[in-house]
Amino acid sequence: CHSLTFSPPLLQELNNSGLEGPLQWAPLAQLSQLQVLNLYNNSLSGSLGGPLPASLSFLSASLNLLNGTIPAGWTLPPSLTELWLALNSLSGNIPS
Repeated sequence: CHSLTFSPPLLQELNNSGLEGPLQWAPLAQLSQLQVLNLYNNSLSGSLGGPLPASLSFLSASLNLLNGTIPAGWTLPPSLTELWLALNSLSGNIPS
């Protein structure tokens, strides 16, 4: 089992890393300079809706075990230009 820890870089490429368990959103918001987060193809579970860093421009969480309804009030950073959530068990609309 791998644990998910973050360091200060602007880019975190964690795709195909064998990560599993609930995705903890609160620590992400504290990474004020994070611009790219790639979590593609892991076994991360839980729901969406937590805070994201204001600097984030790319987030891929596709092909995980995320589930539930995307909260209508989920606040996405204005800098976010790409959001990939395919191949999870999510429902609802992405907030604009």
